[in-house]
Amino acid sequence: MISLRERLLSLLLISASACTLRATETGGNDAGDTNPSGCTTVTASCDQPTAGPGGVRLCVEYGSTTSAQALADAESVCRQSSGATWDTKPCTTTGQVAACRLSNGLSCANAWAYEPSTKEIVTQECTPKGGTVVSR
Repeated sequence: MISLRERLLSLLLISASACTLRATETGGNDAGDTNPSGCTTVTASCDQPTAGPGGVRLCVEYGSTTSAQALADAESVCRQSSGATWDTKPCTTTGQVAACRLSNGLSCANAWAYEPSTKEIVTQECTPKGGTVVSR
């Protein structure tokens, strides 16, 4: 059985890969490019369901600073994920514990984790990727 920590890690990696499909030459997350106003204004979201016992629900919000191409790539990845839902609304706040904000200059996304996850788990998985832990 996959642990809660392992499931959250895999979901954060999925959201990070969707966020960096069109990365710049430096690649990956640029912690200096976390434009709070552009990342808090939501353009779209991908809600990924709980994956059974020990699973964690994750919903990724894409900010207004996300390029059209990066947004199209994220939508494609979302629609290919089993049971995931793409929407133009923000993620539901019910049960949210924290998010990992990832940005690369072309994309800005908040990967929200839900209970039974904890802010500590999100921090442990987010910080090494250069992300910023946020909460509402």
